[in-house]
Amino acid sequence: MKNIKALKEERGHLLDELAGLQTVIEREARSMSELETNRLNDIEARLSAIANEVEKLDKLQNLAAQAAGNSVSRSEEKEKSKMKDQYSFKRAMEMAISGRRDGVEGEFNAIAAEEYQRSGVSVSAHSIKIPSEVFKRDMTATGGSSGSEGGVNIQTSVGSIIDVLLPRTVLRGLGVQQLSNLVGNLDLPTASTLPSAGWNTENGTATEKSPAFSKVTFSPKRLAAYIQVSNQLMLQSSNSIDAYVRNWLLQAMAQSMETVAIKGGGSNEPIGIIANANVNVVFAGGATSNATNANGAAPVWADVVNLMKAVENANGEGVAYLTNPLVKAKLQTTP
Repeated sequence: MKNIKALKEERGHLLDELAGLQTVIEREARSMSELETNRLNDIEARLSAIANEVEKLDKLQNLAAQAAGNSVSRSEEKEKSKMKDQYSFKRAMEMAISGRRDGVEGEFNAIAAEEYQRSGVSVSAHSIKIPSEVFKRDMTATGGSSGSEGGVNIQTSVGSIIDVLLPRTVLRGLGVQQLSNLVGNLDLPTASTLPSAGWNTENGTATEKSPAFSKVTFSPKRLAAYIQVSNQLMLQSSNSIDAYVRNWLLQAMAQSMETVAIKGGGSNEPIGIIANANVNVVFAGGATSNATNANGAAPVWADVVNLMKAVENANGEGVAYLTNPLVKAKLQTTP
C-alpha cells in the first residue's frame, strides 16, 4: 500500500492528465475516441480507489495518534475553551510591560512559547507570546450566510445514480423465443393439421392423409432511441455516465419490445399477442363475445378454470400466466 504522499502525488498526475485530455478535445472540437474514453474510465476508477486508500490511511494515522496519547482529552478541551473566553489582550500587554506571567494570559504565554519552540522560531523572552488557538472561534458547517462560516469549504461528492424503478421484463421467462441477427424478411412454415391415421380391414386400402402447411411472415420494424451527451459531461461526470447511458438505451428498447409483444399493432409496430386475430380469446363469465361481459369485468374462479381449459384444449402447455398487478391483486383477494 502506498503512503498518503505518494497517493496524493499520483492523484495530481491523473488530474493533470484529465485536464490535458479536455484541452486537446476542446481545441480539436471533436468527440472522444474509444481509446480516450477507455482511458477516462480507467482514470475515474483509479481516482476512486485512491480516495478510498487515502481515507483508510487517514483513519489509521488518527487511531495511531490517539493510541500514542497525542489526542487532547475532552476535559482539557473544555478547560481551554473557557480560558479562551477569559483571555484579555489588554492584560497580556500589561503583563509584558510589568514582567508578570500569571493568570490565563500567563498560561497561554507558556503554551505559545512551546509552539514557537516546536516550530524552531526564536523570540525575545520579554515579548508577549499569544498561541494560535486564542484566535480561533467556533465555526460550523451551516453557520453564517449560506454556509459562509465553513460550509462553503465542505466538498460535495457525487455518488452512483439512483435509477428509476423499471417494469419487469417477463416474456423471456415465459418461453418466448427470440430470433437474433436477422437481415431480410423471414417466413416460418407452420403445420396446420393434426397427424391422423385410419382403421381398416386386414387387406383394405389405407386412406391417404396429407399434412397441410401455412406460414408466418416476418418483416423488419424499426425501433430507435438516442441521447445527446456533451464532451464536458463525459469529462466532468464523477460517476460512470457512459455506462448509465448505455444501460438506459438498452432498457428503453427492452421496455418497448415487451409492450408491443404483448399488445402491438399500432403505427409502425409489430402485431402483438392480443392484437393477433389467430389468438384464442376467452371472455369473462363464459360468454362467446365481450358484449355480455365487456373488458374490465371482475374475474371469478370459473374464469380462471376456463382459461386453463382453453389452453389445454388447444394442446398448449400452460406454464405460467401473464397478467398485471391490478388483476393479480383482485385474484388474490377474491374467495
